[in-house]
Amino acid sequence: PVVAGAFTGNLVPGKQHINDIKIRNNGGVSEIYVAAGDSFYGAANAPTYLGGPGFGLFKSVNGGSTWTEVVLPLTANGNRHCPNDIAIGSDNKIWVSTTNSVVYGDGGGKIFSSTDGATFTLAHTVTNGDRTQIATSATVADKVYVLAELSTTEAVGLYKTTNGFTSSCWLPFSVQ
Repeated sequence: PVVAGAFTGNLVPGKQHINDIKIRNNGGVSEIYVAAGDSFYGAANAPTYLGGPGFGLFKSVNGGSTWTEVVLPLTANGNRHCPNDIAIGSDNKIWVSTTNSVVYGDGGGKIFSSTDGATFTLAHTVTNGDRTQIATSATVADKVYVLAELSTTEAVGLYKTTNGFTSSCWLPFSVQ
């Protein structure tokens, strides 16, 4: 959309689509993280958005009794990032990858990280990334694998970093 946060269609509010959930042990406190996404029902007479702009990363420190939104940086268009996948590194760092929002059509291909669970910074951008999945090493801190749906003819990208995205490499991947 031209205006940040604007969209046209019917809205079914609430957290309708959960992309991922992870629990992190932070000094004996279980921190629950939920990546709530937006989704779209195209068979309706009018475009219908499930969850709409209510998507985001949410955190609970009391077993899910209450939730707070963890604010991720905004997209280049001023919209919220839609979290897709969450991973906890061997050093307890939290990694969050994104997918393009169906409401706003932007924000995919980003990898954010946080050591404190409150402040997330952009660690990496997958060029032409629409949707990203991440996996972290159980034994090596900052070793992260990224599987990305790309908006190019390559369609899929597989990447690896061993240093938290100070550098990364593309891994050959072919579908046969």
